[in-house]
Parts: sequence; C-alpha cells; structure tokens
Amino acid sequence: MRYAFLGLSAILACPALAQNVPAATSPDAAYRTSLWGTVIPVGLGATILIAQGGGEHDRTGPGMLLWGGSLFGPALGYTRAGLVGRGWRGVGLRAGLELATVTAAFAVCGMQCTNDQEGAADLVLIGGFSLVAVSAVYDIAHVRGNVRRHARSQPLTLAPFYAPSRRIGLRGSISF
Repeated sequence: MRYAFLGLSAILACPALAQNVPAATSPDAAYRTSLWGTVIPVGLGATILIAQGGGEHDRTGPGMLLWGGSLFGPALGYTRAGLVGRGWRGVGLRAGLELATVTAAFAVCGMQCTNDQEGAADLVLIGGFSLVAVSAVYDIAHVRGNVRRHARSQPLTLAPFYAPSRRIGLRGSISF
C-alpha cells in the first residue's frame, strides 16, 4: 500500500512532466538534423576561411566552427531521436581520430619543421581529418536506419498522465 501511495503522489506532484508520451522522432527528421547540424557550421567555417584568404588572420572562430560541426553535428540527429549513447559513440570516435591525427602530425614535425617534415605532417593531417569526415558521413548516412531499428525495438510505451478533471491513468502507445 505504501508503494501505491508513493507512486500516486509522484504522479500527482508532477502533472506537467507526465502529460504525454513523447512523440517519436521520424527517421527523416533525425537525418535532417544530423545533416544540417554538420553542413551549416562546417560550410560557414569554410566560407569564413576562404573569405579571409592568406595572411595573418585570427582563424580561431572558423576553426571552431569546422571542428564543432564535424565532431558534434552528426550526433545531433541521434540525440533528437533518443539515441544519445549512439551519438556520443560517434563523437568519441571522431574525437579519438582527431587526437591521434594531431599527435601523429606533431610526432612527425615537432615544433621546428623543415620543408620535408612539413609536407609529411600535412599529409598526416589530411589523411586523419579525411577519416574524421568519413566517420561523420557514415553517421549521417546511417541515422535513418538506426532510428527505425530503435523504434521497432520499443513496441510498447507507457507513461502516466494527469487530466485537469483530476483523472489519473496510463497513456500508452503501441507500434508495430
């Protein structure tokens, strides 16, 4: 009886939180979120870098847009669809690739580079960041299938609700 009373009081105490079963995100919406969450910051960062041209400019802002868009952009669709763990797995993979790339380029060149070492370090950076781009494209391309698979694995969803007329109950959603 005590547990029933505690459960009932929890439902009554949080009516705003327990109103609706969360709507499932469509696979296409998750895909668009991943795609545009990557393309917009990366495109903006690249545009700013191209507009700056050569010379002595502060490239921190465009660099952060490129880095953040490539690292976190593909994970946005997974997060929107409720697959937070899958999104963070992709972020971790890309962060590890970026760290390994920068470490390898520093190991090749160090602080003082000759022309030969600089060319080798540039080659390492291009190769490593290409792997980061491939990982981002892979995550974006597979978000639809992962969201569909996740939706099929949860056929029944139950959530408590509280109506203004003081009715209490469970609201369910069945998908098949």
